[in-house]
Amino acid sequence: HRWRLSGKPLQVAGVPTRWGRVSMRLHYDSSTKRIDGEISLPKEAPVDVRLHLRLPRGMKHGTPAAQGGNDCVVSATYGVRFDGRTCQNLQFQMPIVTVSGEK
Repeated sequence: HRWRLSGKPLQVAGVPTRWGRVSMRLHYDSSTKRIDGEISLPKEAPVDVRLHLRLPRGMKHGTPAAQGGNDCVVSATYGVRFDGRTCQNLQFQMPIVTVSGEK
């Protein structure tokens, strides 16, 4: 969780996967309580791509939104799920919700 609390972006570029190289950038903005993300997938990416975003206790994921088409992104309890074939270069925002009663 340290990357989220630091306010610094987490970024990887050209990471090899079984479908080709993947690049990703995540940044948590504490003023808007939102994770902004960018992901770039190879053309051979599977249809069902899942990005698990672990959060500290007392926080949960809100409903994600994608720039350029919300039909690419599906809300998931673990993070973001999207269509890797039609959304190979995707920018998304995910609000982070504080859960009352949890610390």
